[in-house]
Amino acid sequence: MKLIYTAYNSMLVANIRNLLEAAGIECEAKNLLLAGGAGDIPLNEIWPELWVDESDYDRAKVIMDEALADKSNLPRWQCEKCGEWVEGQFDLCWHCGTSRPDDE
Repeated sequence: MKLIYTAYNSMLVANIRNLLEAAGIECEAKNLLLAGGAGDIPLNEIWPELWVDESDYDRAKVIMDEALADKSNLPRWQCEKCGEWVEGQFDLCWHCGTSRPDDE
């Protein structure tokens, strides 16, 4: 097993875990219940961790990096179905649920 992600917030770790498991990558979460030890144990050592098999690491890293990428600077796009303008960080039209065109 190889550590792929750690964060101060277990919800962030759970989100990445859900994405990886949806892609068929088995994960193991560790340190989920150590928050009560804060103060006695250094903070960075109690952060939840996500581990994957070494054979899945490269594929998992690509998925994780895409999910964590800053998309706030992407240009707005116009929905092909309903014509609504959608902010660049979104992949689906908020109005009708149509996916962003592949050429965007």
